[in-house]
Amino acid sequence: MGGDTKRGERREFEPPPWEKDQFEQLARRKAAESEAGSGETVAEESREAEVVESLPEAAPDADAPPLDTRVVDAMLVQLSGQEGSALKPVARASRGLAAGLAVIGSAMVIAGGVAAARVAGAGAGTVGALGAGMVVVFGGLIIGAAVWLWVRAGGVQGS
Repeated sequence: MGGDTKRGERREFEPPPWEKDQFEQLARRKAAESEAGSGETVAEESREAEVVESLPEAAPDADAPPLDTRVVDAMLVQLSGQEGSALKPVARASRGLAAGLAVIGSAMVIAGGVAAARVAGAGAGTVGALGAGMVVVFGGLIIGAAVWLWVRAGGVQGS
C-alpha cells in the first residue's frame, strides 16, 4: 500500500504546509513556557480565574416570570403542526406499498386455499398438499410484512 513504515510504528506528525508557521509558533511558545517554570503556571491560573469571573451568570433574572410547562408544551404542539414533514410523501408511499402487499398476500392465501381444496378432492398426494400449504404460509408472511410496514409508516415523526 505504500510507505516504508510498518503497521505498529507511529510516524511523527507533520503539519500541512499552510499551517507550518502556526505550529512553529506554538512550539516556540511551549518551549518558552517550559523555561519559565512554575511562575508562568501561577500567572496562567490567575488569568483563567479572571476569565471565569468575567463570564456572565447563567441564572435567570429575578424579574422574569417562571416558565409554565403547559404553555411551553402548547407552543411546541403548535410549532410541530406548522412545520411540514419531509417524510410524509415517503409515509404515503410506504402505506401504498403495504396495501399492495396485503392484496398480494391475501390473493396467495386464497389461491393456496383453493389449491388445497382441489388437491384434497383429487387425491393428488402429499406434494400438492405441501405446495398449497407453502403458498398459504408465504401469503400469511407477506400479509404480516404488510401490517408491519403499515404500522411503521404510521409512526413517522417530523424531519
